[in-house]
Amino acid sequence: MKFVMGKNIVAFYFLLVAMLFWASLIVYKSTEKAILSSELIMHTHEVRHMSDNVLLDILNIESGFRGYLLTRNELFLEHYFSSVTSIAGNLAAMDKLTKGNPEQQLRINAVAKTSSDRLTYLNKIIEFTRQEKLKEKDISDILYSGKILTDKVRNIITIINLEESKLLKQQNIDNDKNNGKVRLLYFGLLT
Repeated sequence: MKFVMGKNIVAFYFLLVAMLFWASLIVYKSTEKAILSSELIMHTHEVRHMSDNVLLDILNIESGFRGYLLTRNELFLEHYFSSVTSIAGNLAAMDKLTKGNPEQQLRINAVAKTSSDRLTYLNKIIEFTRQEKLKEKDISDILYSGKILTDKVRNIITIINLEESKLLKQQNIDNDKNNGKVRLLYFGLLT
């Protein structure tokens, strides 16, 4: 009788250790998922922050250029030139952050190409204005074409941010599911 009871106690402890090991493994895997999910959420916020910086650069370039074009005052070009410098870094950061997302890469390349084309054009206009080769009647056409290109960049940035919002929503759903599993396991262990 003692021998059978001893076997039952050993089996009980073996089962208890196995359950604790299984629960620990699930908690460990869930913690890994939570950490990965948090990293992905932070990554998404970084991409959105960089895209907002690029948009701000574009708007500063456009407003600085417009101010200069309308007034011929070189002070308006300060924001223009500082944003021309920072946009390259911001686009490079976005490119690096989205390496694993080919669709976002295409969008970022479109922003970079449009921005580059626009800057080439604006630099020529600035030079023409400095040399007084620009005719007054051309100013409204230049401003209108600038608005079209700026709106194009703004639309691409909006699409980039919408995609990141979609990714963020999915990451939050995955994170909530993972947290629910951990809570269920925790309550299961308590009972």
